[in-house]
Amino acid sequence: MEFQDYYATLGVSRTATAEEIQRAYRQLAREHHPDVAKAPGSAERFKRAAEAYEVLKDPEKRALYDKYGADYKAGQQFDAAAASGAGGWGPFSSGSGRRSGRRSARSQRAGGAQPGHAGPGGFDGFGDGFSDFFHSMFGGMPAGGFTPDPHGQSPRADAAEHHELTVPLLSAVRGGSRVITITDPDGSQRTVTMKVPAGSRTGDIVRLKGQGHRGRDLHLKLNLVADGPYRLAENAADVVMDLPITAWDAMLGAKVAVALPSGGEGSVTIPPGAGSGARLRLRGHGLPARHGAKAAAAGDLLLEVRVTVPRQLTEQQQALVRQLREQCPYDPRG
Repeated sequence: MEFQDYYATLGVSRTATAEEIQRAYRQLAREHHPDVAKAPGSAERFKRAAEAYEVLKDPEKRALYDKYGADYKAGQQFDAAAASGAGGWGPFSSGSGRRSGRRSARSQRAGGAQPGHAGPGGFDGFGDGFSDFFHSMFGGMPAGGFTPDPHGQSPRADAAEHHELTVPLLSAVRGGSRVITITDPDGSQRTVTMKVPAGSRTGDIVRLKGQGHRGRDLHLKLNLVADGPYRLAENAADVVMDLPITAWDAMLGAKVAVALPSGGEGSVTIPPGAGSGARLRLRGHGLPARHGAKAAAAGDLLLEVRVTVPRQLTEQQQALVRQLREQCPYDPRG
């Protein structure tokens, strides 16, 4: 079979960075995607670009390709067994070596279902239109899926359109609608109105039926980010907010008002002796609880104490502080 020069296909050098490879693929995908390009040969060029990107975007596949393809040029006859030196591909071998991977690839292209994959007409790992060269070299390694994404994302094993969506934290606490702008493969833009359910978590996927490109479903993966004074805690359910207090409230204790993420006002009691970094908890005032298949308990509001001091004091105030220092000897470094 003929050796495929994936770097030449994408028009990048062998030292190209991952970002340069992705950028080159996106450009070729925009030019030759079957949805927008009707010129003869565009579909084949798009398929070749998708195959090249499938290999070069993956560090393991790229390292294997660079190791065994360094002495070949595009169009030369390539012998996988000879290139490996022993008929197998080292750490990527499966079972009795890479030959078993090639048999698996051929059987899947012929329509035979393999464990863990769809059968005829499904989205099995190798029913992808990639070349015999690809399957000879990577037959035992998982392919990225079925549908190449012209935006440079990994090919996916379904027909939905996938995007990540940054969501301000308060939108996830209170819920509400958002209007987002999506750029399609042909460069055109469209707006979509979607609802962020109250209690959404980072990693949740909002599915919008029929609102993707050319009527496909649209899947939006949520990523919650800090919003004003509020930020997400490590457990992805609690909300953290800094609570500035005076030195005398820290020493004597106090009850102070707090703006709640859900809106409105609450209060918290500061115990005497609270220092900066101490966390006070208001239960149930973080991300709301949710029910159903992805049930989760409500998070809490964590108030992180920050002791502050006035920048300027009158002479009388300075005298009072000096008097306190003399009557209350305390050395935090002692």
